[in-house]
Amino acid sequence: MPPMERDFYQILGITRQSSRQDILQAFRDLVRENHPDKFQDAARKRQAEETLKEITEAFNALYDPKRRENYDKSLDSQGSAHAVKSPQEQAKEFFQQGLARYRSGDLSAAVGLFDHVLRVQPDHSQALYYGGMVKLRNPKWRNAGAEAVEKAIALEPYNAEYVLEYCRLLLTMGQTMRAARILAKAAADNPASDEIKALLDRCSKPQEGAAGGKFSIFGGKK
Repeated sequence: MPPMERDFYQILGITRQSSRQDILQAFRDLVRENHPDKFQDAARKRQAEETLKEITEAFNALYDPKRRENYDKSLDSQGSAHAVKSPQEQAKEFFQQGLARYRSGDLSAAVGLFDHVLRVQPDHSQALYYGGMVKLRNPKWRNAGAEAVEKAIALEPYNAEYVLEYCRLLLTMGQTMRAARILAKAAADNPASDEIKALLDRCSKPQEGAAGGKFSIFGGKK
């Protein structure tokens, strides 16, 4: 086998200790997250198609026991760094890759990488936060995104930036009461933050440009 440029375990967000069921579940999750039919933009659709090809290639190489055995031998013979990295080290790499994609605007790829991190470290506050902020922008994922971000805030109650960015987004969605609740708790945890106090005060005033009406859940008017 020629030298490999890609790490199939890393592509699926699993480790060499993962079971066949883990491989199958990771594949299904990634296909659901990256299916081209989810995207209207032509460029993002093409990117999703390429990502799906890569995911499928990784799955085919690892799900079949014989092919996986040969692939593992090849990894070992090449002295692959992945062969000696712990799941925590891999999660750190996934997060750094996800953050780079997030900052470049490649949100579809970013959220997939953050989800990889959370499979290994469910309480990784940064992956919860950034992944949640991406999901909040998709109507289908908003509730899951809100849960992830609020879990990140609970894990890091003194991180004012998490609260501020999240609550500013909530206000643009007309979620004033939800934002006020979170800001009130954050103000108690961060009494020196004038920005949190100012945003909390804004919640008591009519919101210009916010979505009108009352919302029972994200994206749905009563």
